[in-house]
Amino acid sequence: MKKLFYNLSLAFIVSVIGCREEEILPQEPSSPISINGYVQKGPFINGTSIIITELDDSLAATGKTFTTQITDNKGTFFIKTSQLDHTNLQMMASGFYFDEVKGEKSAAQLTLFALADVSEDANINVNILSHLEKDRVNYLITRGTNFLEAKRQAQQEILAIFGIEREEMTNSELLDISQAGDDNAILLAISAILQGNQTVAELSELLADITTDLREDGTLDSETIKAKLVQNAINLDLPQIRQNLQARYQELGVEATIPSFEKFVDSDGDGVLNQDDDNLPDEFVFAAVDNAFRNTTYSSETIVLSGLPYPAIAKVSNGKLYKNGEAISEETIYVTDGDSLRLEVLASTKWNEAITATLQVGDYSTGFSVLVQPYSWASSVTGFLQQGPFTNGSALTITEVDSTLTKTDRALYTKTSNSQGEFKINGIEQYYPWAVLEGKGYYFNMVEGTTSDSELSLVGYTDLSAGTTANVNVLTHLEHRRVKYLVNSGLAFAKAKQQALKEVLAIFEIDEEITTTAEHFDITQNTAEGAMLLAVSATLQGYESTGTVQELLTNISEDIETDGTLDDGRLGTSLINNAVYIDLADIRSYLTERYEELSSEITVADFEKYVKAFKEHTSFEFTKPISYPTSTEYGKNILSDTNNSFIRVDQNNNFQYYSLAANVPENGSLKIVIKGGTLGYGTTPGFYSTSSNPQIFDVSDADIHLSILFSHEKQTLTIEYYEFSSSTPSKIRQITVNP
Repeated sequence: MKKLFYNLSLAFIVSVIGCREEEILPQEPSSPISINGYVQKGPFINGTSIIITELDDSLAATGKTFTTQITDNKGTFFIKTSQLDHTNLQMMASGFYFDEVKGEKSAAQLTLFALADVSEDANINVNILSHLEKDRVNYLITRGTNFLEAKRQAQQEILAIFGIEREEMTNSELLDISQAGDDNAILLAISAILQGNQTVAELSELLADITTDLREDGTLDSETIKAKLVQNAINLDLPQIRQNLQARYQELGVEATIPSFEKFVDSDGDGVLNQDDDNLPDEFVFAAVDNAFRNTTYSSETIVLSGLPYPAIAKVSNGKLYKNGEAISEETIYVTDGDSLRLEVLASTKWNEAITATLQVGDYSTGFSVLVQPYSWASSVTGFLQQGPFTNGSALTITEVDSTLTKTDRALYTKTSNSQGEFKINGIEQYYPWAVLEGKGYYFNMVEGTTSDSELSLVGYTDLSAGTTANVNVLTHLEHRRVKYLVNSGLAFAKAKQQALKEVLAIFEIDEEITTTAEHFDITQNTAEGAMLLAVSATLQGYESTGTVQELLTNISEDIETDGTLDDGRLGTSLINNAVYIDLADIRSYLTERYEELSSEITVADFEKYVKAFKEHTSFEFTKPISYPTSTEYGKNILSDTNNSFIRVDQNNNFQYYSLAANVPENGSLKIVIKGGTLGYGTTPGFYSTSSNPQIFDVSDADIHLSILFSHEKQTLTIEYYEFSSSTPSKIRQITVNP
C-alpha cells in the first residue's frame, strides 16, 4: 500500500499600524501592524493575489479591505497597514500553486481562505485546513461560540474526517508544510489526500462540497465524499510526493524539512492510519556470507519488496543500503512494493569475526551477516624458479593481491637457496588468499648447456588457499596477464587460471586436458606436465639471448591478454623457428648432466613429442629453412628437387660435373645420406674421393658445397635429408644416373 503525508501551510502576518484615534481608540492611537506569511497547497506561485478583509466580532465585513500579492514562488506575502479597527481578519488568496501530487504547477488558479485574530500573532498562513474550517467557524460564531473556541472545534471536526485525533493542535493558520512536526505533517497529509489526482476544478468542487456538508453539524455526512477521500488516500504515491516537494523547495533554494506526513494517511483503506497499522512486507531474508576475506566489501542478493500495505521507512545500520540499484546516503528512505533492495557490508579486519547489517523496513527487520574465515591458507610457500633451474641467490618476491589481482602493500622477499632454483618463504599472513610471485636471476640455458648471459624475470599468480607449493616458470609468466584480465571480467580465479593455461598451451599445439595449475608444473618431473613445460621452455629459449627471450615472453603475454589467442604472426614465427632449430637430444643431455652436477637425479620427461607436434601442426610460418640451390658453379645441384636425371659424359664424351649444395642457416644442421650407388665428390672439380653406398654428409651451422662426378654405371640413388637434427628423414627422393 502507498503511504503519503503532506503538510501544507500558508502564512499571513498582519501588523496593524495605528488606526485613526477617533475611529478606534479615542483616547489612545493604535500601534502599527505588519502582516506576513505563506500561502500553501503546495507553495503558491509568485503573483498570487491576496485580499485581506477586516471583520467585526460577528465576523461581518467592516468594509475595509487591503490587497497585496505573493512576492516569490515560496508563497510568501507581506503587507503593512495602519487602518484596522478590529483584529479579526479574513485572508483570500487566488493563484496558481505547485501540485505536490503531480509534481508540477497547477493548470488553473485555486482560491483559499483563512480566518485569524491578529491581536496576539500577526503571522498568518493560508492553507487547506484554514480554508475548510472557515464556513464552520462562521456558523459556530452565529450560534454564540467565541472565535477561539470556534476555531478549535472546527479544526477538530475536520481532523476527524481523516481519522486523526490530535489534541492541542496548532492553529491552522500557523501551520507550514515545509517544516518538521506532526501538526505540519497533518496539514500536508490532508492537502495531498484532497488533491489526489484531480484537476484544480475538481479539487475546488470537492472543497466546496466538504465545507457545505460540515457547516451546520461539523460532520461529513456524504458517503460519496467519504469514499472519494478513502480512494484518494489509497492511490497516493507517498514517496513520490515527498520527492516532488523536496525537489521543488531545492529548486527554490529553500531549506525545507518535509514532515512525516505519510503516517497520517490510511494507505490501505482499512480505517486505520498508517502510524497505527502494522506495516509488514512479505518476509525476506539475506543469505549470510561465510569464509569471507578480511576488509572486503560483500553484497547481499537483491530482493524485491512485496506485500507492503503502504510505503514504509527503510533504514540500515552497520551497512550500506541500495534501492533500485542506487546507493542511499540518507539515514532513512521511503520504500514501497516493487522496490529492489540490497545491502553491502565491509567485512571485519579480524579473522573469524562477523559483521551484521540490520535492515528495518516498516515493522519488519532482518539482517545480512558477513563472517570472516579463520586464517586457513598457507603461511609459508616453497617452490622452484625454472626456465632451466635458476641459480643460487636469485631474488623472489611474494606480494598479496586483492580480488582484482591488484597488489596490496603486503610483500615478503627471499632468495633461492641453491642452483636448482629452490626457494621458501615463511611468515605469510594476508587478507586475501591470492599472491603474485616474481623471480629474477640467472638460469641454466638447457639449449646451449651454459648459464644464461643475463638475468631473466618471471612472474606467476597462485592461490595460497589451494596449497603450500608454487613454482614460477614460463607458463605462469605467459598466462599472468590473461588471468588478471579474466578475473576482472568476472571469472573466478581458479577458472581464469584454468582457461588461461589452456590458451597458452594451445599456442604450442598442446590440447591435452590438464587439471594441474601452471605453478605446479616442474621440468624435473617425469610427467606430462613436466614434458609440456620443458617443451615450451626450450621452444621459447631457442638459440636466443636472455634479452630476446624476455622480450618474446612479454610480447606473447601482452598479445594474448584480451582474447587468449596469439594474433601477431611474427611472434609465432619466432617460436617455430626456435622449435625447428633446437637440438632435442642435446637438451635432454644438458639437463640431465646439470642436475647430476647438482647431486640431483632426474628423469627427463618425453618433451620431444610436444616439440615435434608443434613443428608438424602449427600454422605459424617457418622463415629459416635450409635451401637447396638449383645449381652452383660446379653444375646442377643433385639435392635440388628440379634435377632428377644425371649423366657421366655428354655426347661429345665430355665429363659432366655436378654439385651437392645446401645453404644451412645459423644454428641449423643437416645430414645427407646417399644410398644405392657410387659417386665421387670433392671441394674442387678434378679432385674426388669415391665412396660407395651409403655416403653420409653431415654438417652443423655451416653450408655444404661439394663437386660431384658420377661413375659410368647406370644406377638409381636414394637421397635422405635429415634436417635440423631430425632422427627420421625430413625428405627422401631418388635420382637416376646414366639412364
